[in-house]
Amino acid sequence: GNEDRALAPHGVYLAAGHDQWVAVVCQDDAAWPAGCAVIGRANLAADPGLATLPGRLERRQELDGILAAWSGSRPGLEAEAAFQGAGVAAYRVVSGEECLADPRLVARGHFVPIDHLHGPRLVENARVVFARTPARIERPADLAAAEALE
Repeated sequence: GNEDRALAPHGVYLAAGHDQWVAVVCQDDAAWPAGCAVIGRANLAADPGLATLPGRLERRQELDGILAAWSGSRPGLEAEAAFQGAGVAAYRVVSGEECLADPRLVARGHFVPIDHLHGPRLVENARVVFARTPARIERPADLAAAEALE
């Protein structure tokens, strides 16, 4: 699942709208009270049992329920903006179509069209971009070699 041994809360929560989700991670103890302020739950930030990671890990199911209830009444973009504005790691889950239209990914040339044996395909480009030695995807994988590995 989305649980993490070193972060809590840490999950993907349903947001308002059809198939809308937001990922939220309290990345450290300082993010915890900021996240509580976002969802209007100062009582959770004041709870000494939740002030540190071990306590939040112990009560992660309870916290997931609280976050899910809050995010379920808001669009993913709104929830993302609220958490990010408070310094809490969050990002709405985007569809494939939204990824293809994302201006940052487009600017980086993240998706590369290639001619494939089975027709044109889009593949992900290298994630790291070097100025002097840029990675290039020039052709699809060798299908015979790929099949030999199976």
